[in-house]
Amino acid sequence: MYQEAYKIKRFKRIFLLLILLSYTSIFAKVSIVLKDLNIIPQKDRFLVTGRVIASGLNTPIPEKDWVDIKAEFKTSPNAKYPKLAEYYNIAKGCRAIANKCLSKEEEEGRGIKSIGLVGIMLRKVPVWLAYGGLGKWEKNAPDRVQKSFKGYIPLKYEGKRVRIRAILTHVIGGPYASWPGISYYNDTKEVYLPHIRSNNNQIKINSSKSIHPKRNINNSINSQIEKIKNDLNVCQKYVQAIEKHLNYLKKKKEEADNAILFPSTGTHQAIIDDIQTLRQLNKAGANYGVVLDILDPMRRSVRLAEWIRIEQSALNEKKSICNRLEDNLNRLQRRRKFQERLNSAERK
Repeated sequence: MYQEAYKIKRFKRIFLLLILLSYTSIFAKVSIVLKDLNIIPQKDRFLVTGRVIASGLNTPIPEKDWVDIKAEFKTSPNAKYPKLAEYYNIAKGCRAIANKCLSKEEEEGRGIKSIGLVGIMLRKVPVWLAYGGLGKWEKNAPDRVQKSFKGYIPLKYEGKRVRIRAILTHVIGGPYASWPGISYYNDTKEVYLPHIRSNNNQIKINSSKSIHPKRNINNSINSQIEKIKNDLNVCQKYVQAIEKHLNYLKKKKEEADNAILFPSTGTHQAIIDDIQTLRQLNKAGANYGVVLDILDPMRRSVRLAEWIRIEQSALNEKKSICNRLEDNLNRLQRRRKFQERLNSAERK
């Protein structure tokens, strides 16, 4: 009888809470802006510097904010820049604008050469946990973040028009979300890269002196090594952030699985725990699906398993990128050693 009464009371609590949580949360205006963009000619490349300013980041339960900065070049007369996706449609597995998935051509562009300049993690991840947890992160997490950046464009693109593009990937979710919400925000600026070589194929920097390309091989290799080291460092930090979040999700899934295998026998304490949890959900702006997930450990376990699968896939992809960068770094370092030995032999 007591168990039946408890089920009725619990059903009433759920019903009342669903009414309270039926209103959707109002999202702040998320944006990304490129500022102080500067192109600086160097001996064997262009240095690209500037700032990105991201605002409105404190949407309901943010997970992470990542900025990719790219240089995009048109390589043919009928070339088209990529369309700027608005969000990732998890159900269909595609980037989308409004309700339409982007095609491969729309997503990558037509006749476009894309060069990654730099990647930036704006805040510690997962944001809601790193800044104090539910009910506290809003006071501690910065809603507006600005970061300086620098990247490099090869000299062969001199005289060409380039679109510098900043893409903010904003992920929301929290511990009780059925799946992450992934949205994209863009800012672009188009500039011309100046000509810095004369007709005799010499590289001019300040027009006061010139360096023949064949005599500048070591500088070129060193600059490539420096860029790859920077990209590899950013990549490895991103891997660490994903691994940290993945471990957190696995811990939560283990707790959910234990709740299925060993249900709580303390009915009074269970009621108290439910009330406290639902208060947190209400404060965080939860919805109908969230309530069902948190009250049913089986649903919670299934949801977490799917989220772990998505994060593991992202981790594997990022690790693959890091491995390719590491291979390129090792190759260039071997090439530099060979060139140093060659130069030493010529001097003798």
